[in-house]
Amino acid sequence: MEAKESNGEKPQQPTSTTNGSNLDGAETGKIIWPTTTDLNTRIRKLITAFQRNFKKEEIKNVQKAKVCVKAYDKKSTRIFR
Repeated sequence: MEAKESNGEKPQQPTSTTNGSNLDGAETGKIIWPTTTDLNTRIRKLITAFQRNFKKEEIKNVQKAKVCVKAYDKKSTRIFR
């Protein structure tokens, strides 16, 4: 089943903005999109990289918090001695 726009016409395929040439030499003026498998692979890699980076930042923040708490504890025990 073909997709249709709200006005009943077929949507236009994206066209190349650079002098009609594209990377794979397909029909002039049209861009060939990556396959569904390629898109899924790319999105999985993006999500994995984001999660890895987020976890590293979270670990750094926890370590900073621990250092601050230890420094505070040392200062507070000095006052009471």
